[in-house]
Amino acid sequence: MRRLVEGQDAADAAIFRRAHEQLAGDDMSGARRSFFELIQKTPSSPLVPYAYLAFGDMFFADAEAGDPTKYALAAQAYAEVLKYPPPVNRAYAYAQHQRGIVARRQGDVQAALSSQRSAISALAQDREAPLRDVILAASRRELALAYADAGAPDKAVAFFEASDVEGAPGLVVALGREYAKRGAAREAIVLYEAALQRAKGSALCEAAASSYRALSATADASLRQVLTRAEAQRQSRCGP
Repeated sequence: MRRLVEGQDAADAAIFRRAHEQLAGDDMSGARRSFFELIQKTPSSPLVPYAYLAFGDMFFADAEAGDPTKYALAAQAYAEVLKYPPPVNRAYAYAQHQRGIVARRQGDVQAALSSQRSAISALAQDREAPLRDVILAASRRELALAYADAGAPDKAVAFFEASDVEGAPGLVVALGREYAKRGAAREAIVLYEAALQRAKGSALCEAAASSYRALSATADASLRQVLTRAEAQRQSRCGP
């Protein structure tokens, strides 16, 4: 917080400090009043997007704690943060990531995918973003989860490569593991066969083998035959 308030006008910085002190003291009502005061009294302050971010995180926490009606309020607050683009707004990627989580919770898979892609894109352009590695890893994880909800495993590799060239191999593996966790054997097979046609590597080959083993353990006889053929195909490309 100190880095955010340095160099700001006394009024907005003082309100911002007070709000965070109230947060630290679990005075949520007081913090909300203070953040709202900052927005109302100093609307041109560069601290305004961080006040909206605090609202988003508070509403998100309430929703996760058992009040799903607060997801809509969290989404609105994160949307306000995104009206302030980087590099001035250093929370832009985080807000995109959080908005993507909210969208997935609300069942809007396309919005979830779009937000996580935007978060990853913003982080690719800002290598010095606060908590960059943490947010990037979280956005990639959420992107894979949202894609598992979206379907179209045959298009996943191309989608990930277009979204995040650097992270695409890991995203394929993460999606494959999610399919295995969900018992989605046919989706996993389509994904790995498409991926291994484009490229192969030890991580991808091992992930496919691991997913097929996990899926075979709970599959019926008919599906085990399908997985056996898929494993043979994998071995023809990767080796035993």
